[in-house]
Amino acid sequence: MKSSDDSLVFPSGRSVARARQDAKALAKAQGIPLNEALDRVAFENTRLLGYGGWTELLTLLRSGNMPNAFPVPIGRAPKGAELDIYSMASLAPRQYPWDHWERAALEHGVSEELASLGRAIMREHYNHAWDRFDEEVSMRDPRAPRRMIDQALTQPEACRARWIWLLATDGDRVDTDEPWAPPVGET
Repeated sequence: MKSSDDSLVFPSGRSVARARQDAKALAKAQGIPLNEALDRVAFENTRLLGYGGWTELLTLLRSGNMPNAFPVPIGRAPKGAELDIYSMASLAPRQYPWDHWERAALEHGVSEELASLGRAIMREHYNHAWDRFDEEVSMRDPRAPRRMIDQALTQPEACRARWIWLLATDGDRVDTDEPWAPPVGET
């Protein structure tokens, strides 16, 4: 069924119609729900960290206010795929995914302290390969950046404690005097 949105184009150059086809194929190939596949495909075609999935990104496209988050493609970011380190190295200063996340966090009302701390967490996650924390503080999981913003807004003290612990322990790799902090939302 044709949609009025089909002719809209994501920043990647992919049309909404083609992206929808990609999502259907992904859902079938990986046995995942279509809504999850749509979110992944929307992320792959926008690289907007800190924004919602397919529905929110489609709303941005319709409005004509789609920010260009990543001027240089950085490879495939969803969980299970590796980021292209060579493209990452070609990014200009303050144009890395964690920099975009920090700006999105500030736009959403996260405090400067937590936005800066979240940026540091995402950077260290990538640079030190904290793979076991992908769902929590990663740009590889398309849901994690938005979840981080939501948690920073609703549970700032828990986020601060957890993120400081992750930094102090280098992703739970070294012993430290910093008290253990559970993932946000867990007790």
